[in-house]
Amino acid sequence: MTTDRPRERTMPLAQEARLFALLIEGALVSHNGDAALASERSGGLRDLWAALEPEVRRYLLLFATWPVRNTSRQGGSSMAEKYAAELARFATRWAAKNPGAGWAAFCSTPHSAFSPASSLAFDRDDLDVSWTTAVLLLARAGRTAKAGE
Repeated sequence: MTTDRPRERTMPLAQEARLFALLIEGALVSHNGDAALASERSGGLRDLWAALEPEVRRYLLLFATWPVRNTSRQGGSSMAEKYAAELARFATRWAAKNPGAGWAAFCSTPHSAFSPASSLAFDRDDLDVSWTTAVLLLARAGRTAKAGE
């Protein structure tokens, strides 16, 4: 049994995740939308990602997935690219089954994307995959917004 007390939440989970998403989006802007560069050269953000609670990381992964649910998914060979494509596919299916529901419901209710997002978010041994997945998803969301999709 541990004597550590749980951290008191200073802001709501959703707000913390969206705030961190803005920081990643800023890194993407600094690197002209290049997810690989933003992921590699934003060491301070990567360290903060590791310090986030897993629930915040999961929420952010789902939040970042929502805008790319209806875009064509480009496959890739890395685990992060595969996770990003899988999350987007699950989001597409969930949106079809839940017409009229928005991103807030997608981020907070259990569904098929919840499991892989949780797996990524709670894996403390390989945070690089979850970090890179989040950056990839937010980069794609940014391109989707620019394209007006």
